[in-house]
Formats: sequence, C-alpha cells, structure tokens
Amino acid sequence: MQQVLAERGAALHLLRTGRLFDFDRDYRERIQELKRFLAGIQRPFALILASSRLLALLYRVLTEMEIRVPEEVAVLANTDDWSVTENAIVPTSYIGGEFQELSSRMLELLDRMMEGERVPEKMVYAVSSGIVSRRSTDTLAVSDLRLARAVSFLLQNYMNCISIRDAAEVAGVSNGMLIRFFRNHFGTSPLRFLNEIRLNRIRHLLDSTDLTLAEIARQTGYGSDMALSLAFRRETGGTPGTYRNSRRRR
Repeated sequence: MQQVLAERGAALHLLRTGRLFDFDRDYRERIQELKRFLAGIQRPFALILASSRLLALLYRVLTEMEIRVPEEVAVLANTDDWSVTENAIVPTSYIGGEFQELSSRMLELLDRMMEGERVPEKMVYAVSSGIVSRRSTDTLAVSDLRLARAVSFLLQNYMNCISIRDAAEVAGVSNGMLIRFFRNHFGTSPLRFLNEIRLNRIRHLLDSTDLTLAEIARQTGYGSDMALSLAFRRETGGTPGTYRNSRRRR
C-alpha cells in the first residue's frame, strides 16, 4: 500500500493503537500520544480507525488541535455498530458488512465442528459490503470550489430523486462543464459518481438489514423497487435478491 500511495504522491502513516487501548494509562498520556502523531501529518489527510472505540478519543484530540472534520481530515471507522458512529460528535462513515459476515462464518464453522467434522486451521477472510458514507468523509480534496459544491451536493442528497442538472445548478456551471470537471478530476462522469454512492448504500442495506427493495429504493433515490433492481443489475450484472442471498449463505 505504501508503494501505491507513493506513486500517487501520498504517504502512509501508521499508529499502533494498542497503547491507546491501554486504559491503565493516564488519559492525558494517550491524548498527548495521539496529538504527537497527528501533528506530524500534513493537512488535509484521511484517518482509518481500526476500531470505533477510539472515536471519542480521536474527536476530542481533533477538537483541541482545531482540526476540522471533514474539511481538513476525513475519518473512516472499521465497525458495524451504527450507534457508535451515528452518535459521534461528527456522524462517522464506516466500513460495513465484514463483522456480520465473520459472525456468519464462525457460526457455520462451529456447526460443522459440533457435527464432528474436523475443520482445517486456516485464516478466514471477510469481504465488506462497502463504505457507508456519513458526514465525516463528506468531502474530497478538490481545488475547484465549483466542483467541491457539486460533490458535496451529491453526497448529501443521493437519497433524493436528484439529477445532474441539480448538481450543476448548485455548482453554478453548465451540465457540460460539470461533466468535464468530473472526468478531468475523477476520471468518471457525475452520473456514474452518483450511481456509485447509491450502489454502496444499497449493498450495505441488503447486507445488514431486512428492508424490502421498496424501502431501500426510497432511501437511495430510486422511485420504485423495479427502478432499483434495473440499476443494480446494470451496475453489477446480478439482482439485489441474488446478492443478499449470496452474502447470507457465507
């Protein structure tokens, strides 16, 4: 990963979080350690937390250092506990699905062992259902304010029946200019960008809830379950039902 980031002009900074979880240490010591780490990183930057248990500590440190979320730092947590991420000082984006899949895999292995099967000792991997976006990552490092406005509009309103024309109006540019902005900066169209946001959310809801397709459609900007199914098949080659069933069989 370090090599990939270096090729793109970025750097990777790692902090071993074990000491931050040492609750026998003085709270101020843990705060100072995190401050020293963050002070050595040039802004803007992004943080990926191994556990949402560090969110309260992190947001206190960011507040004391006057580092703004998400304008100067984007925060992504590794958790499926929405109560923690939603109730943080800043509603926090998180990686969804892998904990649920791991639990399913563990129960499957336990069932096989109880049936007398000898289970081979090997690493079990889980695939996430995608990133669930919240305000902590509701920004992108773009220099053009017009493009930043359009991106912010799409991230905040993907659940509504919006169009690219709406985003262009917010940005104060024509449709054609907005398309050029997106292609030059992201290598994709604004419509494709919007579809990816919606698709990530759909995957998460299929993976972690029992909501009907009609309910998911209402939460992701589609007018009906049929429209959602057609869009999902167009983007993935499969149906929402097939995706949900395959995830739950693992």
